[in-house]
Amino acid sequence: MLPLEHKILRALRACEVSGRPILVAVSGGVDSMVCLSILVRLKPLLKSDISVIHVHHGRGIAFRDQARALVQNAANKLGVPFYSKTYRGKKALHSEAELRQFRWRAIRDTQKTIKKNLALEKEPLVATGHSADDLLETRLLRLLRGTGLRGMPAMDPSILRPLLETTRDEILEYASAIDLQWAEDPSNRDLDPRRNWLRHVWLPQLREKWPSANRTLARSLDIIAAEWSRASERRQATTKGLLSGRTISRPKFLTLSRDEKTACLADYLLLIGIREFTRGQILEILRQLDKARRQYKFTAARAEWMVTPHEIRAKMKK
Repeated sequence: MLPLEHKILRALRACEVSGRPILVAVSGGVDSMVCLSILVRLKPLLKSDISVIHVHHGRGIAFRDQARALVQNAANKLGVPFYSKTYRGKKALHSEAELRQFRWRAIRDTQKTIKKNLALEKEPLVATGHSADDLLETRLLRLLRGTGLRGMPAMDPSILRPLLETTRDEILEYASAIDLQWAEDPSNRDLDPRRNWLRHVWLPQLREKWPSANRTLARSLDIIAAEWSRASERRQATTKGLLSGRTISRPKFLTLSRDEKTACLADYLLLIGIREFTRGQILEILRQLDKARRQYKFTAARAEWMVTPHEIRAKMKK
């Protein structure tokens, strides 16, 4: 095995994924193609069935058809099942949030389909090709947006990310070593200008002055994320009964201090699946919840909120 494959095998064994089916989300880009290639090469050791899901974000862009064909061809050559979901709505998807929401709905639907078709006890794990560079960029963006410490975990821990401790340079080196084919999405530079500025301008300039900047920044943010996780556990222990399922007890919420309310709302947004939020949005929710009305609804932070005398409940907008 190549060195990167050894590294990934150790990480996967630590996650105790051996024997569990894995559904790999593959866009056609180098990260996800490398992730797929490594998982298939490790399949005999992991004893895990591997399958592929490719999400097509709709017609009108030739690259999307090319990427799907590339991924399907790779799946066929590797001998793994291929699933594809295509957006067919009348209104095109434009923002990164819209694309992400459709993509994850498609992945979750495919998980359920595989579980049903194969009569599995659990849905297959989902694996993505997110790298250490992706995690660093996401955390920096969340700091800039004002999410504070709650933005540090940054990625859903229920998703398998074999390359999360692997840099983009390592990924490219591996792809070259195995002569891997991939597709570069020309729209990536347009979807999130701030991320692309970080990736292509700010971080490279920082590395010119400080070559180890990526590594030291990532390590510092890991430490902060770990401290936030510990603080979150302590907070949950002291606010027992505040959160129940996907609801907040309104009577208990009203007894909290302003800072405690802010922390509670941030934890709650993460709980219901909203990870991209700002301090301004938290303060707007807090302002809405300060109303004395017994029962009402409002919309904030891409969620629809229902307030009753006994509970506060929100769900992500479709």
